[in-house]
Parts: sequence; structure tokens; C-alpha cells
Amino acid sequence: MKKKVIIIGATGFIGQYVSQLLRVREDVCVYEGRDIGIDLLNIRSIKKAINSVKPNVIVNLAAISDLDKYPLTEIYETNANGIVRIIELLQEINFQGRYINTSSSLVYGIPLKIPVSESAPLRPRHHYSCAKAMIDNLISIVGDELDILSVRPFNCIGFGQGSRYVLPKIIAHFQRKDQKIELGSIDNKRDFVDVRDVARMYELVCFSRPKTGNLINFCSGVGTSVRDLVYEMENISGHEMHVVESENLFRRADSHDVIGDFSTLDRLGFSLNYGIKDSLRWLYEL
Repeated sequence: MKKKVIIIGATGFIGQYVSQLLRVREDVCVYEGRDIGIDLLNIRSIKKAINSVKPNVIVNLAAISDLDKYPLTEIYETNANGIVRIIELLQEINFQGRYINTSSSLVYGIPLKIPVSESAPLRPRHHYSCAKAMIDNLISIVGDELDILSVRPFNCIGFGQGSRYVLPKIIAHFQRKDQKIELGSIDNKRDFVDVRDVARMYELVCFSRPKTGNLINFCSGVGTSVRDLVYEMENISGHEMHVVESENLFRRADSHDVIGDFSTLDRLGFSLNYGIKDSLRWLYEL
């Protein structure tokens, strides 16, 4: 019998890749939230969808991440309060499937130790990560009552990512053969993960999970600086570019390394298909 998977947020950057990957499986039937009438802020619509589909897995990728466009009430209503209502509903109906919620590596803030493990303290530094941390704490509390997981993607990269992120900016400059680029901090390392691998991580946890714990880093365990990205792009494109570090683009959090601990994924038997060079070449040659 086919597994039924509901994906909330299937039209987003990561959600598109997760939906596409699961749809090619013969043993899975995918239901995208918008197609079955789900409104994240309308709990009745979610209850109706669950009663109709009777899913084995619910994957929630919906969130407000562009904070400049939304007031605080909307950010917390979507990223925290709406998820609280879903978890409460799952408790009320004694949901027997798995619920996977999308958190963020940003909940770690400025890490005390590298690599950052799932047990590291939560130190959110802005409203998006604060809302995500709230739900992670809730999941830690109700984890014994439901089959529930919180996944924490690190720096996802890939086709379809918004232009406000650093890698699409770098790629665009090289595609135009610009002579210079203005960037913020360029020497601290980040954990960049190809969205195609991230989709496979979601696929994995739909049907497997750690024997203990409700939290999983979606990371590569490898640190790459912005300077490294520019250097690799020069090799790929054959074009040299002058980098200007602009104080206007500096953020305090960027002055620290943030690299995830890959151990949990490793124990689940996961291996990456794409390294940073693969991702850069894919994006540059599109």
C-alpha cells in the first residue's frame, strides 16, 4: 500500500524539490497542501485534510522568512502559533502518523562550539529564529506523545533561491562577468547544503528516524567561506573578480563560523550527492 504524504509549503524553494522527489516514488502518494485546501492559519482546513487523506506523514515547510515585509504578529502567527495549533490538533485526534516540522540552523545563533550538534543550546537572535526555537522547545516537550521531528536546515543553496541571498548574488555577478562585487564578511565559514541533497534528507526522515531524539540537523558538516565561494567561481568561470568588503553589508552573526554536526544523518546512513563545487557549477551553467 502506498504511503500518503501531505506537504505543506510545497511551492516554496525547498518544498518544490521535496515534492518532485517524492512524486517519482511508486510507493508514495503526495498531496500538496494548497491542492487539498490547507491554510496554515486555518486549523479546520488542516483537520479536514487529515480526515480526508489519512496521511502517514505530514511535512511542514511553510514559513515567513522575509522579515522585512511582515509585522511581528504575522511572523509569530505563521511560524509559531500556527504550528502550536497543528501539534495540539495532532494530540487531540491521536494522530498515528509522523509530523515533520521545519526549523532552522538559525536557532543556534552564535554557536558555543563547532560543529553544532542538535543538543547545542538555542540562542536565537531575531524573530524568525525565535519563533522556530519556540516550536523546537515545544517539540522537545511533546516528543514522547507523538511521532514528531524537527529538522534544522543549514544554508540551503540551489536553483530557485531568492536573489537576496549571498550565493545567488555571487553567481549573478560571475554570469555577467562583473569586475567587482561588494560583500559583507567573507572569511567566516558556513555550512552550505545543496537543495537536492536537502530534499533527499526530507525523503529519508519521512520513512526513517533516529532511535532517540526529535531533532535533526540538515547539514553537510563542511564549512565554506564566502571567499572560498568566489575563488571556486573564478576557477569554474575563468573570470577573476575583485571583492570589496562593505561595512554596510556586515552582520554581527556573520563574524562567527556556523557548521553543522552531520553525525545524526550519518547514523541514518545518509551520504551527500553534491559538494560545493557541484552546486556552484550547476547554478553557474544554468
